[in-house]
Order: sequence, then C-alpha cells, then structure tokens
Amino acid sequence: MQIKWKIIFRNSVIVIGTFLVSPVIVTLVIMLANAYSLVNLAIRGSQLGSKVLGFFISGCLTTRERWKYLFLTALSVWCFDIARFCFVTSPILSPTIGRENAFKFAIINALFELPITFATMLIGGSFSVLFKRDNSSLS
Repeated sequence: MQIKWKIIFRNSVIVIGTFLVSPVIVTLVIMLANAYSLVNLAIRGSQLGSKVLGFFISGCLTTRERWKYLFLTALSVWCFDIARFCFVTSPILSPTIGRENAFKFAIINALFELPITFATMLIGGSFSVLFKRDNSSLS
C-alpha cells in the first residue's frame, strides 16, 4: 500500500482552507445583514458545511483509492483541529481558568471534534462518489 503524501497534503489544504475562509465570509454577510444575534450559530454551521464542501472537492479530485485518501485527510484535518484548540484556546482561557484546565478544555473539544470530522468526511465523500465515479470501478 503506497501512500501519495502530495494527495493528502493537497486535500488537507483544501479542507482546512474552506474551513478557515467560511467564518470570514459569514461574518461579513452577518455584518451586512445586521443580524448579530446569529453569529455563533451561523459560524459553526458554515464551518461544518465548509468541511463537507472541502471533503467533496477532495473526493472529486481523488478518484483512485478515494476512501483511503479521504480517511487520511480526515486524520490530518483532525490533527489540525487539535493544534487549533490547544494553541488558540489555551492562551485565551489560561488567565481565567488556569493553564491546566484550559489544556483539558482544548483536548476534550478536540476529542468531540473527531466524530464530527469523520461525519463530514463521510457526507462529503459520499457526495463526491455521486458526482465523480472511481476510475478503478469502470474497468
């Protein structure tokens, strides 16, 4: 089983890129619509939708051994989530709840993010199968 790391890197950049861009777009739309009470719900929903979109795009670009590469991409995206929770959340919460509690909070959130990441992989990957068939199944 040979793994092409460039494919995993490309797919991870796509998923993480859509994930990071979506809150900016949603925030701009909310500011223009003057609907500030929906900010948290809209940003979280857009992040879930953007992960599904990222996995859909990745699945369409990866037609050979799609599920293996989507699984490895999901692991790398989850590792990014761990880093995001640990290095962004911990310094913000450390002054108020303490460094150890902030780290525990980050790890617990990262563990809760694992099934969400794999669910978005399954949804996005399933949509990609509908739009672009695997090349190996056509022979």
